[in-house]
Amino acid sequence: MDNETARRRGRFPLKLVLWTLFVAALLCFLNARFEWLNDRFNLDMGVVRIGSFVLCGLTFVLWWVWLTFLSGGSRRLRLLLGGAVILLVGLFFLFNKRVLDGDMGFVRFEPRLWSLGEKPIEVEANGSQPGVDLVTTREFDFPQFLGPQRNGVISGRQLKHDWEANPPREVWKHPVGLGWSGVVAVNQHAITQEQRGADECVTCYDLLTGKLLWINRIATRHEDTMGLGRVGPRATLAVDEGRVYAQGATGWLQCLDGKDGSVIWKVFLPDLLGIEMITARNLEGFEYTYEDSPLAWGRSSAPLIFQDKVIVAAGGPTGGPFQTLIAFDKKTGKKIWSGGDSMISYGSPSVAQLAGGPQIVVMAEAKGMGFDPQDGRTLWWYHRSGSTNGDANCSQVTVVSDDQLLMSKGYAKGGELVQLTPEGDSFKVERVWKNKRVLKTKFANPVILSGFAYSLSDGFLECTELATGKQQWKKRGRFGHGQLLLVGDDLLVQSEHGRLYLVAASPEGYQARGEVKTIDGICWNTFCLAGDYLVVRSETEMACFELAFEPTGDEPLADAESGDGG
Repeated sequence: MDNETARRRGRFPLKLVLWTLFVAALLCFLNARFEWLNDRFNLDMGVVRIGSFVLCGLTFVLWWVWLTFLSGGSRRLRLLLGGAVILLVGLFFLFNKRVLDGDMGFVRFEPRLWSLGEKPIEVEANGSQPGVDLVTTREFDFPQFLGPQRNGVISGRQLKHDWEANPPREVWKHPVGLGWSGVVAVNQHAITQEQRGADECVTCYDLLTGKLLWINRIATRHEDTMGLGRVGPRATLAVDEGRVYAQGATGWLQCLDGKDGSVIWKVFLPDLLGIEMITARNLEGFEYTYEDSPLAWGRSSAPLIFQDKVIVAAGGPTGGPFQTLIAFDKKTGKKIWSGGDSMISYGSPSVAQLAGGPQIVVMAEAKGMGFDPQDGRTLWWYHRSGSTNGDANCSQVTVVSDDQLLMSKGYAKGGELVQLTPEGDSFKVERVWKNKRVLKTKFANPVILSGFAYSLSDGFLECTELATGKQQWKKRGRFGHGQLLLVGDDLLVQSEHGRLYLVAASPEGYQARGEVKTIDGICWNTFCLAGDYLVVRSETEMACFELAFEPTGDEPLADAESGDGG
């Protein structure tokens, strides 16, 4: 190589510097002006983040090529430097995994070594504890997914608005096993699901102290092959007549005795549906399983109790056949009926009083559907695009009135209001309005108050008029893909990154009333309000806070036996 060639190769990389500055400026613009881009072009933040990864990766490769082949110095030195960079980056990603949020945004790195990557859970139960009573109920229990009415609404109570004078009081906080299951609470007991190493667990805690009272273990572990959905059980439990109904991520449906967590009956749904299970081992040394089905992110359907039945989403193997719902006898586990032939997604069934009678409504892979609760017969369906292993439908079918339903979804698909009209022994479904720019819910569900829907829409807190589908207001904030509850005329919003907000549920505009840091980790889990006590959790922590309410004359958890909760 002559001197002129060496001189050219060692020249300052002006074009590469300009490219890097352009990429940096573009990424700053996309993040700073995302609200405008979201309004103007219905741009999904996930698309921005994926594009950012591609541009940053390309920029890294270009700099590596320049360093290795085009920079000054001897050929041996350049190759050594380039090789060292690749080796160090490769080793770093081999021994560390990226944790991403719901928009593919970077949250943190975790070591892959299991002894470091999954911290031991110090909260343990020494055998079953006396006095666990889930048969007795209280007025303000939270016995199932999204609360007493399964709609994310707590009625009949009003929070105090001055959080400076009456801030949420931390009662307890401790580590919790991995997973996205929410929390339910009955008679001052909080129950959830969590992954503890190789075991998928149902755990029962004392609501007022955080003490673990009993634990049920199954030697199974769910992970997805891409690592985006993370580890552990997803579905929130249901408690009914002293029994706990749990749907695990790998397909175990269990009925447990609430006294001690012992098994009354259990069913392995993949066997019933003809689904093959695939086994693999991760770099931390854990063996895990996943279905050979479109259900890439694990079973997330919260069991629904209706009369003598427990009803869950079903699914089927890749290519079908599919069953949408299965109903079992809640006391014996005997199958009563199956309904529908559509693949499921990640929503949960709920009960709706429509046209004078009850229906089971659910969002399947690409349909909203209604079923007769007695025999599983399909009463209606309505197309909503989606792919279970891609742009999945995760939110529930939201009941607006006795003849109107709201369907919402992220991935730039938005909200849609439909009208149901009886037509013989089925129903005709007609669109009232559709708006791709509102109600872009990804993991959360809208709540309804006085003709308006409040939701976390592409990470914005948003208010939408139900009559027209028009957006009233939206607030960017730092909410992310968290969760929310409607309590009286207030919204409790737990952000994706562990801050709790109190916001007025008013169409007049965003009115913040208070905020507080709660827990660490990613907060995709639904949360639970039982009496005065709010239980929040992430994939790493769980905590209980006492909230201040306006006097009602019937304070639910303020008796002498409950103590101070410390």
